[in-house]
Amino acid sequence: MQYRYDKEKNPVSMLAYGCMRFTKNGSAVDLDKAEQELMYAIRHGVNYLDTAYVYAGNEEAVGTILE
Repeated sequence: MQYRYDKEKNPVSMLAYGCMRFTKNGSAVDLDKAEQELMYAIRHGVNYLDTAYVYAGNEEAVGTILE
């Protein structure tokens, strides 16, 4: 994984994981599948997660998974 560094010299992966299209179970995020997907990316060095409040339920899912 290649990294860039922020102002505080923290490494930020050049590859981001886009959380917009988490697997759904009906209209809700499938937490088990989303956790597998997100943790795979993290294990492979991704530490830049792209999410936003308009991605229905995804910020809450990321928080739950990382907790």
